[in-house]
Amino acid sequence: MRYKGIFSVKNLLILTTVVLSFILLYIFRENINVFMNLLRDKERLKVYLDSFGTLGMLVFFIMQIIQVVIFFIPGEVIQAAGGYVFGTFLGTLLSIGGITVGSIILFAISKKFGMPLVNKFMSKKNFHKLEKLLNNKKINLIVFLLYLIPGIPKDSLIFVCGVSRIDLKNFIIYSTLGRIPALFLSSLFGAQVAGGNHFIAITIAIIATTVVLVGIVKREFLLKILSDI
Repeated sequence: MRYKGIFSVKNLLILTTVVLSFILLYIFRENINVFMNLLRDKERLKVYLDSFGTLGMLVFFIMQIIQVVIFFIPGEVIQAAGGYVFGTFLGTLLSIGGITVGSIILFAISKKFGMPLVNKFMSKKNFHKLEKLLNNKKINLIVFLLYLIPGIPKDSLIFVCGVSRIDLKNFIIYSTLGRIPALFLSSLFGAQVAGGNHFIAITIAIIATTVVLVGIVKREFLLKILSDI
């Protein structure tokens, strides 16, 4: 009976998904490396996106989806690149759109496969902290604040939200609202770099870095405040 539970259809599907993911990452490791190098060189990325003409925005949109689904890719880099290539406003909109689609995919996967999958990507200690928050009756407000507070890994948080009480519609609404300030700031930074406004760009970078560091250092304190809401 014990072995029958281990080899259930659900567990086999989870195992197959994880194994296939690692296989695909290995097969396309060189492509991923090229992709990462492309992101580090904003001028090269601009040339790359411009080579697609009017489809450049669609390619960037897809990049944002990939960044969320393969969440170890640093999102801030792509968001800043969006501002560099498309400007603050359009870069922010494209980032919001791509991140929303990617979030829907991860949320659906988490909802489908549940805790066994979540445990693969998050420690039990971190999960229980967030689970307690997401069982709050004011879950919509909590999700908004979790995505607003810097220093909390936004994309892996989607897995926890997928097994919480929040539904997909409210998750997308409140997580997106929480993400907007950071997305706008990243796009603004990229746009200022592209425009040669280095003083403004450096100022934005200093402010953003300071806020993120405070968020990381005071993470436990901020989570405690949220748990008291």
